[in-house]
Amino acid sequence: LFYGAGANLRAYITLFELNVTRNNSALLGVLDDNPGLKGRVFRDLRILGPLEILEDETFLRELNISKIIITTPAIGPERVAQVKAFCERHHLKLARFEQIETTI
Repeated sequence: LFYGAGANLRAYITLFELNVTRNNSALLGVLDDNPGLKGRVFRDLRILGPLEILEDETFLRELNISKIIITTPAIGPERVAQVKAFCERHHLKLARFEQIETTI
């Protein structure tokens, strides 16, 4: 499950598809705090809404997630702490994907 529907998510999915033979996971959906994005689709992934949508235990079980990957650079330290606490409570892995820009 991803946190943030933007350019970094697009980059992550591209890398995932390039390395599909080495990946042992499925892409399930996207969490995003922007209420205008809820219900939309991003590269075949449904945008579920904010993290709080996962507080519904039935929905969380149905998703059967094992990891949340933060893909947005536009997330503050308080929200990262909330995501981290949620992952710890539900025994989920947490990762962060960031693109590094270089100039030559």
